[in-house]
Amino acid sequence: MNQSLTQNEKMIAGVLLVVVAAFFGVFSLLNKATPLSKSIEGSRINYKMARPESPYSEYTLEGRELDAQYEGLPEEKVKELKKIAAKAKVADAKKKEAAKKQAEVKKQEAVRKAQTARTQKPAPKQLAALNKAKPVTPNPVSKTNNSAPYFQQADSNNVTPVADSTNQNKKKFADFRNMIFATPTPEVMGQIVAALRKGDISATEYQALAQDLLTQTDPKYQGIGLLALRSVPSLASLSQLVHAQPTLSAAYQAYVEQAYLAYFYPQNLSYFSAAIGTKDRVLQAKVLNLLSVNLDKLSKGDETVFVDARNQRSAANSSFTLSSFVSLIPSLKVLGEAGDQEFSLVAQQIADLIGTTNNVAQN
Repeated sequence: MNQSLTQNEKMIAGVLLVVVAAFFGVFSLLNKATPLSKSIEGSRINYKMARPESPYSEYTLEGRELDAQYEGLPEEKVKELKKIAAKAKVADAKKKEAAKKQAEVKKQEAVRKAQTARTQKPAPKQLAALNKAKPVTPNPVSKTNNSAPYFQQADSNNVTPVADSTNQNKKKFADFRNMIFATPTPEVMGQIVAALRKGDISATEYQALAQDLLTQTDPKYQGIGLLALRSVPSLASLSQLVHAQPTLSAAYQAYVEQAYLAYFYPQNLSYFSAAIGTKDRVLQAKVLNLLSVNLDKLSKGDETVFVDARNQRSAANSSFTLSSFVSLIPSLKVLGEAGDQEFSLVAQQIADLIGTTNNVAQN
């Protein structure tokens, strides 16, 4: 089908042709002035990294220790490392414990040496004053007491002196002290008692040794100290027993009370009289209590207070009566007339009890 263009359409088509022709003409002129290939070639970017011609650096890791952490170790290796670390920790703890024990041993040794040096010094003058009366051996009450502490097994009231195989005269007080501290047994204490009776050691030294044993923290030394006091009745021994009793454990209380019974024997009543006449309030109170309780029982016919732990009565016990204590009346009356509000009444009552019984017996 033939179509004919209008005049307007022909004009528009002509204008378009002219514009296109003009565009290509300008483009051709520009290409001659600056070729496109040269422009693109000159504007290309070089992406190649710059590198030094020879490697060099002032910072290296040579001679340095690196704290490196390696990750991803096998589980077996990790367990092995943990075991090694645990062993090292245990070994270090053992070393510290051993060092601590060694230091403690040295400390205890130093304390022991200090105590030894201190106790070897002369005893205080007070002990010498308390021990003016000559020690008298009491009548033995029993030879064996299975229920008593171990140190009573040799003798519950007195230690039988044991002859030493060596020359006793050559020994000094320090030698005997070392013996008893090395071997705290009744047998060794028997040798020391024998040395006291022979005059190889003085009464003051003996009392100082007993006091030193009592102040030890080890119960076996305390027991031997009590045995020493019980074996040699004296004013000093009585005083030491009274003052030591509150510091001793319950296991030793009955033994101390039994030791007081030795002072009810006629040959030892003088120590009760001397104790009543002292200015020691604690000693006076204890002696008055012992006399008040036991003599009151004796006045009622109860003599069980003078029976030992095995309920065996010695021959001397059967003759105990209140008239046996007449020698205490003078010292009791002096204390009763002293106007002491705490002790006067008790002392007068005890004196009256003994005196009244004595008058009845005479009539």
